[in-house]
Amino acid sequence: MGIVIYGFLGATAVASSTSSTYGMSLGAYLVSGVAFASIMGTSFGMFLSYVSPNSIEELLVTRTGLREYIISASSFSIMTTLASALFSFAAATLLFGIQYSYNIPLFTTIIFLGIVTSVGMGFVGLAFNLVYKQTAVLSWFIYTLTGLVGNMLVPVQVLPGAFQALSLVTPQYYFFTGIRIALGSQVSPATDILEVFTVYALGLLGLGILALNRALRSIRRTGTHRWT
Repeated sequence: MGIVIYGFLGATAVASSTSSTYGMSLGAYLVSGVAFASIMGTSFGMFLSYVSPNSIEELLVTRTGLREYIISASSFSIMTTLASALFSFAAATLLFGIQYSYNIPLFTTIIFLGIVTSVGMGFVGLAFNLVYKQTAVLSWFIYTLTGLVGNMLVPVQVLPGAFQALSLVTPQYYFFTGIRIALGSQVSPATDILEVFTVYALGLLGLGILALNRALRSIRRTGTHRWT
């Protein structure tokens, strides 16, 4: 993936697409993508470590709902991920002397929507794992695909037309584009990105809750949760 990404960047290095399209240097573009990648990077598998084969049946018979347990158990990890992203962004900004123009309300909203989106995708991934017992290949595929077309490390404007169209259906595109708009880019109207990303985040959260509920009903209906 790295070879492909930097190949696209190298092919357009004669005139920086980040400067002409996003109004920021390549360094500023990459820092704003890499620093916040952890918020959306492992969302599909973010809850898998909290539901192990040794604990799943015990969890399902307790008074605490599985969703409540997952959120409470992962809340510290989510907060440390956010803190790490902000620290990495601040450190890189100071180290390289990068100048941004900050829209704090928009920045905060995009970060919040990114977390909501990750939680929704995490519920979907957990539901898939509970039913099919395996998500490694699917998680790898989603991570690789969104890393390429999600506007994290390479501007989607330098990708082939089919990839540009594909990027518009990934939540990562709206997250990273929204982050850069909040940092001063004029690549797109902020309201357009915010409206679409809000719908996307709420839709994925609803889908995640629905998928997890169906997975739990399937487990209860078929009896013992068997791992292979």
